[in-house]
Amino acid sequence: MALSNPKLLNLFTVLVMFFTLFQGLIPSLPINDTAIISAVVMFLVQGLTAWRQAFSQNISNASLWPTIIIATVATLGGLNDLFNVVQISEVAGQWIRFSITALTAILNLLSTILWPVKSVG
Repeated sequence: MALSNPKLLNLFTVLVMFFTLFQGLIPSLPINDTAIISAVVMFLVQGLTAWRQAFSQNISNASLWPTIIIATVATLGGLNDLFNVVQISEVAGQWIRFSITALTAILNLLSTILWPVKSVG
């Protein structure tokens, strides 16, 4: 299956690391409202990580649960940004999005160690 190609999945890990580094640089961009860019990068990292975890032959599907939980927290945070239920400063919001992105990237890197596929035999 093309989706489970190890080279493609390794490319996803490289992209996750690149986007995580980019997430750290977003506050220095010469743009007034960086929250949208930051949120898109955060969800992109989560999507690439979930894709890698779901289609890798070396990672158990149990690895998806922490990623789904983090994505749920990120979605709730995004809805909060959209509807301003709880006021969070721009700087605090950027740190929260960076933390979620970094945590997802760490899960991406450690998935094969924390949730290896159990061999039968």
